[in-house]
Amino acid sequence: MTEVKWDKDNLKKAYLKVESRLNKTLKSTELEKNGLPHVSKFNQKYGSWNKFLKEIGKDVELRKYTRKTNPKRFCYPQEHQKMLNIIHNEKHKIWYELLVHTGMRINEARNVQIKDIDFDRGTILVKSPKRSLGRSGKERTLEMSTYLKNRILSYIKTTNLGKNDSFGFPSTQYFDRVLKDYAKQAEIKDHYNFSAHNCRKTLETWCAAALNVNPLPLSYFMGHTIDVAAMHYVGLSLLKQEDKVMIKAILDDLFNKK
Repeated sequence: MTEVKWDKDNLKKAYLKVESRLNKTLKSTELEKNGLPHVSKFNQKYGSWNKFLKEIGKDVELRKYTRKTNPKRFCYPQEHQKMLNIIHNEKHKIWYELLVHTGMRINEARNVQIKDIDFDRGTILVKSPKRSLGRSGKERTLEMSTYLKNRILSYIKTTNLGKNDSFGFPSTQYFDRVLKDYAKQAEIKDHYNFSAHNCRKTLETWCAAALNVNPLPLSYFMGHTIDVAAMHYVGLSLLKQEDKVMIKAILDDLFNKK
């Protein structure tokens, strides 16, 4: 079967056909189960899901996004606990925890299937790392803490995920939006600085500052070079001893398994 090459025109036609059959406007989360591409395809071609709805004549309000003023922002452990207390949607919570506890890029996490997780060895296979500077990406294996392993096992049992299932990560734009909303609810003053990238930044800072992880294994874990890693080691002096104690408790036995 020839793979469909989605452009703006056939995305619109396919959507309108399904909408006519169901006699309702679909939510972005309902696309795939009705035979349509993932919302990320609409975001790619139209800029956002709401812009697509606007294109087909729906009365929607286009969100205005605040530009991040501090791209090096990481989450303090106290803020992390506030986020966990605020996020009651279990799918959103597992997305957030996976990114914070593994440091994966959201595009990497989106491709992880249950079969890529070795619960006996406590590892996750990352199959699609970022490709940059003309280099082809390589697979890498991430270590999981016992906390994260048990958290994933519990989520799989609750949601009945199969080995070929993924965690259903949404578009980056959608995830960033809900993360900002949760940060705002948690009364984090610069909530507009929070995004998927900040989850990655958080783990990197925590590992360097609280776990004292050597730059070489840490750069491999994060999937970038030592030079790039050095550029990210800012804010380490901002963490107090009490922060480091909390961080060690949150990350459990990551990089410290007996």
